[in-house]
Amino acid sequence: MAENGLSHAGAATPAIAGGVAATDVLGRAAEAHLTWVSRVLSDKARRIRVVTLLVAIFAMSMGDLYMTVTYASQVGMIEMNPLARALMRGDSHVPIILFKLATVGIATFLLFKVRATRVGELACWAGMVGLLWLTIRWVDYNHAMVELTPALHTLANVEAGSWVEIGAD
Repeated sequence: MAENGLSHAGAATPAIAGGVAATDVLGRAAEAHLTWVSRVLSDKARRIRVVTLLVAIFAMSMGDLYMTVTYASQVGMIEMNPLARALMRGDSHVPIILFKLATVGIATFLLFKVRATRVGELACWAGMVGLLWLTIRWVDYNHAMVELTPALHTLANVEAGSWVEIGAD
């Protein structure tokens, strides 16, 4: 660009303070944006995202386990998962704890091994969404417990096949 604000083709180009052409500023901004996008989409960034998701998945899974054991051992609850229901039929909550730790541990290990792949990241996001939904369900359940307490006594008798209470004989 010439000192008079004309480009080599002779057309006027709007200039910004300091004599830099607006197209130069926009070009640098676009380049910076593309650089940022490429960093966000890089394998290193994916690994960080996946590990962060795995930590969140583990934390929410442990929250689910805590809530399950708490309700099953104190008031009882309907458990829709037939395997978990069978594990909670006895006098101890150890089987369900070991089962949950094993399944979450295996899933976390496998997802960690494929953390650099798109499929691995997608699987982590799917797990995160599922556990977020489950966490929201637990929050709703906790809020509703005040109103549900009388109904729970009825459900314990009516839904005997699905009802679990750890330590209840």
